[in-house]
Amino acid sequence: MSPKIIKIEPQGFCFGVLRALRMMQDLAISNPPKPCYLVGNLVHNRFVKQFLEHQGFIIEEGLDKEAIIDMINEGTVVFTAHGIDEKIKEKAINKGLNIVDTTCPFVTKSFSMIKEYLAQGYEIIYLGKTTHPETDAALSISPKVHLIESATDIDNLVIDSPKIALTNQTTMSKFDMEMVEKAVIEKYPQTVIMDKVCYATKIRQEVMRKIAGEATESGEKVLFIVVGDTTSNNTHKLWETSKRFSGQDACLVENLDDLPFEALSQYDTIYLTSGTSTPNVIVEEIYRYLLTGNFEPQKSVLSPFDYYR
Repeated sequence: MSPKIIKIEPQGFCFGVLRALRMMQDLAISNPPKPCYLVGNLVHNRFVKQFLEHQGFIIEEGLDKEAIIDMINEGTVVFTAHGIDEKIKEKAINKGLNIVDTTCPFVTKSFSMIKEYLAQGYEIIYLGKTTHPETDAALSISPKVHLIESATDIDNLVIDSPKIALTNQTTMSKFDMEMVEKAVIEKYPQTVIMDKVCYATKIRQEVMRKIAGEATESGEKVLFIVVGDTTSNNTHKLWETSKRFSGQDACLVENLDDLPFEALSQYDTIYLTSGTSTPNVIVEEIYRYLLTGNFEPQKSVLSPFDYYR
């Protein structure tokens, strides 16, 4: 008997990703100064990257963002949805480059709140990932923004201030943030909490927590498939949530090719979900395949032109 296949909603691009992609489409149509460079990946998904490269955008990676701006002397530069150090943006403007900033409005709001608290004399504790571009941009705001990656890092903090605020990278786990809040308040009871996990990330994690809990109680053998790029923090946190609250099997796949084909038939129910920067067409291809109940290995037939759909 084939497993039940259940899609967990919501699916598809979040508002910030969709907005950034629409800005790129508008840019391609408007014939901007050439060449057109993306300073890093627009969002964390290699298939979106392929789509943009086929649209003629040059994606610069491997160097820090300031070094990328140093090497560009003409054309258009696009700053990604994760946010940008204002000093780097100003440098690009001073070089006379055409600027397009696709920073997610929710990230912009998060940075504005950090600046407001800093102006009031606060030190900021920031929960984020060391190598993530949003965290890099947040830390560039002020040396009074102190990075932690988990609750265990709080022991190493030394902040001598009556004014402390806690906030976070917008794609972190809401459940990790709750643990960090407790630990920070225990050490610094005067801390003001600014939970800035974005709504799209938060709602997917909350839905996953509910379904994962129900799966634990069902007595069934369950697999959670989370579709998204391995570099996508919100995707990784969704995968972590499925494992944490279900105690059952979970896998993170980038597309159809990555499915654990040989194991699929052993499950009673397979749940399918995705990160906020995952093209929905990839999820739909996997869903249609799973519904067949024929779990012979297959390869994706999608092309870069499909990934914006």
